[in-house]
Amino acid sequence: MLDFASEAIGLSVARSYGYTGAGVNVAVIDSGVADLDDLKGRVATLSSMIPGVTDGKDKHGHGAHVAGIIGGTGASSSGPGFKQTLPGGARGEPAV
Repeated sequence: MLDFASEAIGLSVARSYGYTGAGVNVAVIDSGVADLDDLKGRVATLSSMIPGVTDGKDKHGHGAHVAGIIGGTGASSSGPGFKQTLPGGARGEPAV
């Protein structure tokens, strides 16, 4: 499904104009962010919008999924058993 995301958001058009996401900070207001290889060193702060969850670690999966689309490196979706590696749109930037 994510192989269609880049086209759906016009990523190739943005890149053709030289846009990379450099200098842009993004807030993912969701269920937190999981500790995934895709996002190591890229998350500036954690918080969760789920009532009762105070540590910001995504126990539901949606926040990590959204953060991965934005800035994942593809590290968690590479290797044997994976058909295709799909890094996020701003994967070269330092933090999500």
